[in-house]
Amino acid sequence: MDVVGRVTCERVIDGLWFSCTLEQDQFAGGEKLLTWKSHRVAGWDVAAQEYRAAGFDSNGVAAVF
Repeated sequence: MDVVGRVTCERVIDGLWFSCTLEQDQFAGGEKLLTWKSHRVAGWDVAAQEYRAAGFDSNGVAAVF
């Protein structure tokens, strides 16, 4: 399987967080099978003193990192 991916990010909320859109085209035998899509938000959590992130994708999966 071959894949071609793209990521576009922007800083949001006064630059404290990143908001990113991910896309990955998946191919088999030169034919495009599907495009996987995801959205992630990540940044520094001052109260927890660590980076936090959440992600959601076109397969219906949601995750907190």
